[in-house]
Amino acid sequence: MKTKATICPAVAALSVTIFDEDQTIRAIVTREMLVHQFGDIGDGQQGLLTTFSQHSTAISALILERYRETGKVPVVLHAEG
Repeated sequence: MKTKATICPAVAALSVTIFDEDQTIRAIVTREMLVHQFGDIGDGQQGLLTTFSQHSTAISALILERYRETGKVPVVLHAEG
């Protein structure tokens, strides 16, 4: 499995693409979700990318879990209020 993440322009979120065998799963992961899951992630876009780099396995697992639950793409991960 291969995973790629980029910054969503004008939004505090990551755009994550998981390439898993014969399927591609796209997801949006908000800053709020990252803070909720992993605590303080630092400021700006670099904080998003650093957090993804440090926790990519866990983030990918959350995306795949949500995808398997809903079957919908894009998967949107946000902090539960």
